Amino acid sequence: MDKANQSEQTKNNILRAAQEEFILKGYDKARMEDIAAKAGVTKMMLYYYFNSKENMLQAISQNILKSAQDTLRSEFITKMDVKKLNPEQIKNKIKELITPNKEIITFIIKEFVKGSLDHTLTFTILKNFYDLLLETFEARGIRIKSREQYYIRMFFFQSVPLLMYSVFKDKFLDVFGYDEEMTDRVFFSKFGEVIFDTLTKPPVK
Repeated sequence: MDKANQSEQTKNNILRAAQEEFILKGYDKARMEDIAAKAGVTKMMLYYYFNSKENMLQAISQNILKSAQDTLRSEFITKMDVKKLNPEQIKNKIKELITPNKEIITFIIKEFVKGSLDHTLTFTILKNFYDLLLETFEARGIRIKSREQYYIRMFFFQSVPLLMYSVFKDKFLDVFGYDEEMTDRVFFSKFGEVIFDTLTKPPVK
């Protein structure tokens, strides 16, 4: 393995170890030395790649969004007919993206609300994600008439509800005793309708 690939592998090992420690112990109680030990690196090497827990958490957040970007770009460009996009397609794709990362996404949201994450950087990452969606849709013939309203709708009516659902769903199911599959079906059905409206409805005057 060449040095570049080895370095990338080491970074990935560190981030996987950090993610496990964050979920297991919480952000405040996770220790750099424990992350280094779990990743199989020295503490000095850990600090070479990431000088703080915040840097690691930001990198984990960016990796999740990058994976989502790559998946959505591939799906929309090569498979989906964007002009015939429907809420069911969007619902299924969003659910596929969220499910494997449920634990760490929930953790990141809690830390974001607590202020452990840099808000400016986090919103910049989200904006870049929204920009990618815009570029993809516009390249396939869908024109967004108001970028300002698109960003507002994407954040407050898509991102926030989706993230809050990830955080509170388990507690909701405990209290109400509902079936998880049915609850997911109801939420994502409505979520798909709302994001479809965001992309297709004319701007508010």
